[in-house]
Amino acid sequence: SLAVTPTTIYLDYGAPSLVGQSPTQAWSNEHVGVWHFEDMVTDGGTIHDSSEAGNHGTARNMDQSNGGVTGRAGLGVSFTKGSSAIEIAGGGLDLPGPLTFEGWGRMTGPLLGGGFQRLFHKGNSMAAPLLLWVGDPTTGLFGQYTLGINQLTATQFELGYQIPGFSYSDWHHYAVVVGNPGDDVVLFVDGVRVASNTYNNLVNTGYTTLYFGNQDTSGIDAHWDGFIDEFRFSNVARSDAWVEAGWRTIDDPLAFAEVGTEQSLP
Repeated sequence: SLAVTPTTIYLDYGAPSLVGQSPTQAWSNEHVGVWHFEDMVTDGGTIHDSSEAGNHGTARNMDQSNGGVTGRAGLGVSFTKGSSAIEIAGGGLDLPGPLTFEGWGRMTGPLLGGGFQRLFHKGNSMAAPLLLWVGDPTTGLFGQYTLGINQLTATQFELGYQIPGFSYSDWHHYAVVVGNPGDDVVLFVDGVRVASNTYNNLVNTGYTTLYFGNQDTSGIDAHWDGFIDEFRFSNVARSDAWVEAGWRTIDDPLAFAEVGTEQSLP
């Protein structure tokens, strides 16, 4: 759980000596991807990564209507076609572990023909080292949130959790922590640890492309029919308190932090 004793943080602004305004300075080197999804979306346009890693994405089979939608922390993006996806190429997220993923998603309906909707998918249809999906009603697993590691290989691993009272009207904060071999893999929903199991292998590398909102840019049976917002990847295994804080700061920031009165510079 979070610390009981509050931590005081001071924000200085307005002084000429305060320089170096850069989004990348807000994120530690452990962040290998931070996507706010505030960009104007155009087909083939850039979806910017705010971390120093520079793992920028490319919008595929999307247009301006997919951007600027109401997200969970400002604006987000939507996926309206079976071929829509945000492609992250270049290998910057080709991590064997440990790693942490955290992000927001809201499904808005079932797929045409039904299926498991991908929040993200790394790899291809033959082998997928890392993917996260949620079932819709046609699967019989409505709201079943599942992580897959090294799918369709000898070291395949799955960990799932049925979200109680799952609804198309609800946003959820999804998080996954993968430790070193022999450590637990942990699922979180809305800041709460909901499932864990030991995994004794590394995440397979050599699959450099990751897709948000789909398995790739062709499959109608795998795309995320809904919205996503504020995705973050780290190359470390974050603590339970870290994940909870990440959820709280967006879910109800006024309950998480108390803002004091403005003071003049000394």
